Amino acid sequence: MTRGWLSIALACAFGALIGTLTALEISARFEYGSYLWSIGALVGGIAAYVAIDFRHFCAGVAHSYRRTVAWRPYGLWWKAFAAMSGGIIMIHCSIVGVWGATFAYVSDAPMLVTIDTLYVMLAASVFNALLGWMLTSTGLNSANDAADCERRLRETIEIGWSFILYGNPISAALAAFRGLKWLAVRTPSAIAYAVPVTINAMRRAGHTIAQFVAGVFVYVHSQRRTICFIDATIGATIGYFFGSAIIGAIAGALLGVINYEIVSVRWLRLVPASR
Repeated sequence: MTRGWLSIALACAFGALIGTLTALEISARFEYGSYLWSIGALVGGIAAYVAIDFRHFCAGVAHSYRRTVAWRPYGLWWKAFAAMSGGIIMIHCSIVGVWGATFAYVSDAPMLVTIDTLYVMLAASVFNALLGWMLTSTGLNSANDAADCERRLRETIEIGWSFILYGNPISAALAAFRGLKWLAVRTPSAIAYAVPVTINAMRRAGHTIAQFVAGVFVYVHSQRRTICFIDATIGATIGYFFGSAIIGAIAGALLGVINYEIVSVRWLRLVPASR
């Protein structure tokens, strides 16, 4: 056998194991999970794609980060991030509180905290942090100079504190007690301001993320990674239908070695990518 078959086998086994476990969990956890098992198989393929030559992948991430992100987080940025994320979390808590109170009033039954509810809360927390990062980082790459960047961060801090002071559940409850007229006056202007800012932030963040992912892919992509992605995905699929993560890992490892040693090296005469 040629050099590198062991790393291929381990990466494919690892990816197939992760993919099978993810697919089985999705199928068992969600109502329509049996139709979404392929997501787990793709997760396994991505895991194998990343795992093979992991140091090279880390170098690609660092390289793409330096090319696509001109600024670096520092003290003022962290303050802006904390203020904006805190404001978004306060608004989210207010919305959840209103929804929960309405649900309890309509159904005449208290809400119970279940595992699925905790999953939703965790996902919402991650989404709030991501949205806070997008709103904080919007436009920093296009800032003219350090003074412009600092001005934008201080504006973000002011907006975040406004969200915290006026969007938290207590302020929302007090505003409700003052009457719907206050809400009717303030809400349209707040929405008119927040919606364009959020859309612009998501657009800029999406463009930056797309550049970053593309940069990583171009830097690290190789024949070995393609083999690992495909065979780990197939192995995860086999493991899912057999209901065993071990079978999936073994299938992924065998497929990886066969694909690498026989198909890629001996039949197609492809030269393995150098590390």
